[in-house]
Amino acid sequence: RAMWEYLDQSERWPEQLAAQKMRLIAARRAGDLREQVLCYHTLGYECGKRGEHEQAITYYTSALKRVRKLNNNKEQILLLDSIAMIYQDLDKHEQALECYQQALSLCQKIGDQERESDILNYIGQLFEEQDNYDQALHYYKQALALGQEGGNRYGEAEVLDDIGTIYQSQGQFAKAMECQEQALNIYYELGDQEHQAGSLINIGFTLAALDQFARAEESMTLAVEMAETLELPELDEYRNALEQVRAERQGA
Repeated sequence: RAMWEYLDQSERWPEQLAAQKMRLIAARRAGDLREQVLCYHTLGYECGKRGEHEQAITYYTSALKRVRKLNNNKEQILLLDSIAMIYQDLDKHEQALECYQQALSLCQKIGDQERESDILNYIGQLFEEQDNYDQALHYYKQALALGQEGGNRYGEAEVLDDIGTIYQSQGQFAKAMECQEQALNIYYELGDQEHQAGSLINIGFTLAALDQFARAEESMTLAVEMAETLELPELDEYRNALEQVRAERQGA
């Protein structure tokens, strides 16, 4: 364990992967399924971080086969999510949807409403990526209802932002603004400045689409200030959005 933590912290990936493979060999010899799952899961995660997507799927799938033998539904859900997200990154939407749906069925089986809401949201995002807004809204609204029922405020705010983006894409700006402001209020309630900044940017884009450039600039300026204070990785993206709105305001 000490060696593994050292390799992980020092980001020496080749040594890390070699150490994990040796650990896997030992687990196989011992017939320790649980340890094999941990090894395959970790190898899948590390390959995914390095952009080795196909290899990551292979490792995750090996972990999934063993988890099914252990009858661990929660771990199956986690692995199916991980595989689905890689397929989604690879634009293999059918395979991603199949994995998400399997995970969704398991959530319903064990009554995990919070995770079910998350997966419904992921499926909505999958359809949104394909510009299938009606299907995206269908799943987002299911996710929102479950999130609200279970009191998952973070999940509720995230879905509201996603729904707002759909309405914005459809030109339904009043509905978009309503969802985005609800999301922002939840993030304020939770004290989450990082997500507040993202919501303020979304609101800024909606206001700009309504030709309300002064309010859009005000919203985005606040988001940039938050991003600067928090040193968010999205800072440059937010600054570019603000400059875009300022240019549109000057040309209006």
